[in-house]
Amino acid sequence: MAQDLAVGDRVGSTATRHLIHRPKSTVHFLLDSRCTQEERFALAGDMPSDHPLFNDGLGQVHDPLMFVEIARHVGAFIGRRYFRVPLDRDCRFNSIEFALTTPAAWRVGESHAHMAMDIYAAPAPTINGIQGLRLRGMMEIDGIAGCTGHADLSFLTPDVHRHRRTASRPWAGARDLGYGRTPADPQTVGRRDARNVVVSAPVGTDDALSTQLLVDSQHPLFFPESSEVVPAILLVEAIRQTSMLTASRTRGFSALHTCVTHASVHFPGNAALDAPLTCTAEAHPIAGSSEENSSARIRLKIDQLDRVVAEAEVTLAHAI
Repeated sequence: MAQDLAVGDRVGSTATRHLIHRPKSTVHFLLDSRCTQEERFALAGDMPSDHPLFNDGLGQVHDPLMFVEIARHVGAFIGRRYFRVPLDRDCRFNSIEFALTTPAAWRVGESHAHMAMDIYAAPAPTINGIQGLRLRGMMEIDGIAGCTGHADLSFLTPDVHRHRRTASRPWAGARDLGYGRTPADPQTVGRRDARNVVVSAPVGTDDALSTQLLVDSQHPLFFPESSEVVPAILLVEAIRQTSMLTASRTRGFSALHTCVTHASVHFPGNAALDAPLTCTAEAHPIAGSSEENSSARIRLKIDQLDRVVAEAEVTLAHAI
């Protein structure tokens, strides 16, 4: 028995997407019980065409970061609806990784593209009362394999969330937040709208540079609801933008013609709103025999004073 659910535009699109549960057994429907093993779901809908962030570029390539937003919102929904996670639990990323299987499938065509995903969700071991969920998924765009990925989520109890939030605050106000830094030019980070720039102009050497994160808690996309920590999607966007700056400066890539083809991000801790965040990047040697097929691998981390709050390995492709 499959249940069709309208997920809506909270998963990164102004078009409604439908989530369908494909259970191995109908027993839990009859008993209304909690899922205890891996469950399969299908998600289908249109690729975003007017999203304020994911369509903020030249419009030549769909933005793979929509995979992060899908994992966040669909994972939270599946956890609460099918694995009986209480509604007061705060959903947080532990890690996420995705890779484009057919980069050409992400090119924007003349008509609206359709996406379909197979999603597998399994409960992670409960540690100190914290429930977790492991997701893995495969996305097709107009019937062509486009992306694979996986994510680990935790659902924090109010007490644990309050403790982690408090633990991230001893450094708050200890140093200048650096909000006076000049923002990066939108085109150098692959965006057109200056409101979507979340990092400063870079400083550093040819192979290693750093940016300051510019966090606007009033931004309606990054902060659709009030939060006392920096959301994961903003941290991932800062990683993407800093990697673009690195590839542009050290490898000669044009950010508006560059796409993330692989990203692996780990979140060791929370990022507080009221303390400075710095993203540092180190580029690996360029790979590829021609400009069309060239790629760059960037290793990045985001520090908040004395703590690492995100670590990433990103691969960029130029002119896919």
